[in-house]
Amino acid sequence: MNKPLTVFFFPKVNNDSTRFMPYSVLQMERMIRNLNTDILFIDEQTVLNYELLIEKYADRIIMAVTTAATGFQIKGAIEFSQTIKKHNKNALTIWAGWHCSLMPELTLKEDYIDFIINGQAEVPFRELANAILNNKSFVHITGLGYKIENQIKINPKTGFVDIKDFPEINWSLINPSDYVFQNSFSERCITYFASHGCPFRCEFCSLATVFGGKWYNKDIETIINDIKYLKEKAHIDAISFWDDNFFTNKAHALKLSEAIISNNLNIKWECCTHAGLFNKLFNENDISLFFKSGLRQVFIGAESGDENILKTVNKNIQVDDNYLFVKNLKKHNISPVFLLIVCFPENPEKDLMNTLEMVRKSKIINSKLKIRLHLFVPVPQTKMYDVALEKGLVMPSKLSDYVFFLYRFKPPWISNNYSWKLELFVNFYLPLANPFLFKDAPTITFKILTALLSLFFFPITYLRFRLNYFRFPLEAYLFIYTLRWFNRIFKKKLTLNSESYLDKNNLGFYNSYCG
Repeated sequence: MNKPLTVFFFPKVNNDSTRFMPYSVLQMERMIRNLNTDILFIDEQTVLNYELLIEKYADRIIMAVTTAATGFQIKGAIEFSQTIKKHNKNALTIWAGWHCSLMPELTLKEDYIDFIINGQAEVPFRELANAILNNKSFVHITGLGYKIENQIKINPKTGFVDIKDFPEINWSLINPSDYVFQNSFSERCITYFASHGCPFRCEFCSLATVFGGKWYNKDIETIINDIKYLKEKAHIDAISFWDDNFFTNKAHALKLSEAIISNNLNIKWECCTHAGLFNKLFNENDISLFFKSGLRQVFIGAESGDENILKTVNKNIQVDDNYLFVKNLKKHNISPVFLLIVCFPENPEKDLMNTLEMVRKSKIINSKLKIRLHLFVPVPQTKMYDVALEKGLVMPSKLSDYVFFLYRFKPPWISNNYSWKLELFVNFYLPLANPFLFKDAPTITFKILTALLSLFFFPITYLRFRLNYFRFPLEAYLFIYTLRWFNRIFKKKLTLNSESYLDKNNLGFYNSYCG
């Protein structure tokens, strides 16, 4: 006799061909694999017509589980949930992930959603699945949102459970080769989490809301075994650690680097961290060890070049920390990447000018500096969200409106159009201030073209950066207009650094972690 069926669904993250490892649903599946249910795993990124599968197994489906972050994933999660209800109205739909943790009531009010999980999903989901499969009460489960007679109930959250207490994910549910990508230092890179959470409580960040200042790491042995598996199955040569703050624990970072070396993994890697913490914890020998183990690129939440903004958002850094960070990485030939937010709701024009000035000075210190810059988007349950409301922010009231919210958001406190200013600085002057930009080009053809551009424009760009003089940017306009003409004719989206800021309703939202 067939067991009841639980369907796990990972929605597409972007409206393009970019693929992301479906970690969020893999982490949930591991919690119920020994319960009385069969598993159907669907990744919208790799399954072209999943409705055929839903229709085939409709009568057996008891639970349908999906996750979604704010943005395009909501579209796929909505369509999946509606498809489930279309073929089996009695199947129970369960949502987890960032969006329903930040907006539980708004998510749960949709009639095609039966449950949401607010916060860390693993334990509440297991308890809910066990209750559903055994026809028991679920009203006591912490972090659970549900409806009784059309009344929404959201139970209080409890503290996080250490991720080392959970079973390992089942890699056999996916083909790791489906998620390999190319970046600036690797032909075959893949994403991986060695830890979750962040010890800081920045007043604009969803991490502070969801993790509450906690950080949890995997065992070194587990990480090494996973990397060995991914090398064998996907033939990777690099890892992009998607940890929220990779260098939180000094001993863990050093031991992992030593283990990568001693196990002869021969990989390159990148990660994200906090500049102030990194500067405090690690010395020259430590950074040399990281490079020896394969570290080639580090992202930091530099956020803003305005000291007042950094203090207001409780970032626990000063601008000088970012300068010291790029200086330290230059000594070891590791590329720094600034993750930047512009136009916070307090003094947005001053914030933007100070941020671009910080980037200019940092580029002079380290020509390999890259940036990922996007517009401040308010996150519910944070201090800056409340400030944004005071400044006239109006948030969507319907779940489906959040599909393109990040891309179309235009804050009411911004009166000027900064798109061209950002386009010229980010996608012309900043990349061409590095004479070795061609080394990051993905193909031989682009390497040659980029080298020619650098040969012609680097002297001009270098002088502008040194003199801090960006008036009359004729060469930048010439290049950008030519590139835009080329992109229209050949239907491309080429830029030198980030995605274009000119064809959007907002200032741009960089939605890829592959630098």
